[in-house]
Amino acid sequence: MIVSKNRLWEHLLIIVGVTPIIFVPSISLSEAVGEINIRDRTHLAQQNRQEHLRELLRRGRELADANEYQAATEVYQQAARLDPKNPKIFSGIGYLEAQQGNYDAAVWSYRRAVELAPDNAEFYYALGHTLAQLENYSEATTAYFRATELNSDKIEAYLGLGAVLLRQNDHAGALTIYQKLLTIAPNHPEANAMVGSLLVKQGNYPRAIAHLSKVIRIAPQETSAWLELSTAYQQQGQLSQALQTIERFIQRYPRHSAGYYYKGKLLQQEGNIAAAASAYKKAVSLNRKPISALVALGEVQLKQKDYLQAVVSYRRLTELVPNNPSIYYNLGLALKGRDRTREARQAFQKAYELFRQVRNQEGKDRSQMQLRSL
Repeated sequence: MIVSKNRLWEHLLIIVGVTPIIFVPSISLSEAVGEINIRDRTHLAQQNRQEHLRELLRRGRELADANEYQAATEVYQQAARLDPKNPKIFSGIGYLEAQQGNYDAAVWSYRRAVELAPDNAEFYYALGHTLAQLENYSEATTAYFRATELNSDKIEAYLGLGAVLLRQNDHAGALTIYQKLLTIAPNHPEANAMVGSLLVKQGNYPRAIAHLSKVIRIAPQETSAWLELSTAYQQQGQLSQALQTIERFIQRYPRHSAGYYYKGKLLQQEGNIAAAASAYKKAVSLNRKPISALVALGEVQLKQKDYLQAVVSYRRLTELVPNNPSIYYNLGLALKGRDRTREARQAFQKAYELFRQVRNQEGKDRSQMQLRSL
């Protein structure tokens, strides 16, 4: 969410100026009366303008609260014409446009807001968030960074900045930002989880384990942290700790497919193929599109020479991933194991064609070898 409604409307307060007292030299009575009339008319016009502006903002808020965002936008655009130098009105328009998915229009309004109020961190944050929605990650980075400069305690800006840096594959930069956030909020679950995940990718497993263990202690609902922690233990050679972590995860989230998939990988690494197959089957049953679990299950079934079930697994995979040459190749192996020669030939031929399309010479050679063996 870019800006909460309550905070948005706080930004849309209009400050009415007080007309100053003006001292003038002596003039004639007729001149004085004329000048007073002009001043009275000017003051009255200003009052009417401010009252109209307040009414527009009140009406706009009512429409926005009723989720009538388009109508609210039109009302605030009228307000902007009355007060074209009020950054809070433009920020409000940006919010309303973003709620409708009009991100280009929202960006324009937020840019106008930051032009009028260049020291407002909230406006820069909202601009960064909206630019990120447009996948303009470079400019979003600039806006988020400016928000952190203006308000070094704004947690959401650091999270946004880290996310867009990751989108640009700047893992080192993202790690720096998340670590800086932890100096402000040491127990922030998402920041700890992201630091842990990035450290796993760097191969710094001891530090990763420290951060990820903290996450599952203070925020066990962060499911990805459990899986990353298990991976860190696995990569460090602590398979029993990795498996124990996954077992705890499954106890807490028994309907989470990824837990059983990770358990299967660990059991397979231990050499417990039968138990691994059972875990993969459970993962498949809990996921509508269990591609990774089906791939792993099919490989285990081939190793077990359970060709009938392997055929079932790979047939389903061809429906989920219809252009993957390796799937057709393994389907051919399973069919060959069942002595279903004609179907095996079709599978290997399909694999050969797909390997050729992706210019995988090794895959083509293996497929041809299998075709010749039939």
